[in-house]
Amino acid sequence: MIQPLSSTSRAMKIGMSSDTVDLMDLSMIAYWKIRARLLDVPGVANVPIWGERIKMPQVQVDLERMRAHDVSLEEVMDVTADALDVGLLMYSEGSVIGTGGFVDTPNQRIGIRSVLPVLSPESLAQVPIYDRKKVDGTPLRLDDVGDVVWDTWPLFGDAVINQGPGLMLIVEKLPWANTLDVTRGVEAAIDEMRPGLPGIDIDTTIFRPATFIDMSIENLANSLLIGGLLVIVVLFFFSGNGVLH
Repeated sequence: MIQPLSSTSRAMKIGMSSDTVDLMDLSMIAYWKIRARLLDVPGVANVPIWGERIKMPQVQVDLERMRAHDVSLEEVMDVTADALDVGLLMYSEGSVIGTGGFVDTPNQRIGIRSVLPVLSPESLAQVPIYDRKKVDGTPLRLDDVGDVVWDTWPLFGDAVINQGPGLMLIVEKLPWANTLDVTRGVEAAIDEMRPGLPGIDIDTTIFRPATFIDMSIENLANSLLIGGLLVIVVLFFFSGNGVLH
């Protein structure tokens, strides 16, 4: 379920790029920090991100190494999913963390929570594949059947910002939201975050309908002003002719 969108929902397109921050890290910053902040702006319905590369530990299996150790892809998937609290297999044991519960003491209640030990590809690589053993008697691990690395999901599109790779944030507004108010709110939120985002270039002018609205209002005001002056001039000449007669 998402928020209802206006028929002309795209209020802004914001480009993000960096020469120092990796695209996967940039994607995580955009998703967890910038997008989350923009969703708090009144009138913003959704902020999809084009070209995002969600950072995730992956076991990129090697078929030859799997065959050499007689390991199936299903076994690798099951072991990997059970070692993580979030994975491709939704109903694995690893995804069922539970509430943890609590312990009562005479003066306080101490909460119990599950702390996942696998936080990086290096730790995931050391997870054993059940009770399988290698020829030398050591446990068969995930890094024995593939490369365990940080990577992202397959892309079906991308974003080009300033003639280079980047991210495109699409700000979509609610049907009853005012485009000018949403734009000003988004720009104010971006300006608040800029000091904490060194090395990241954020361009809010790529697609900005509020600019057209501002120009239209300015042109209309100028036209009304010029028209009013012309009416005054005409009335002055007519009133002058009337006095002469």
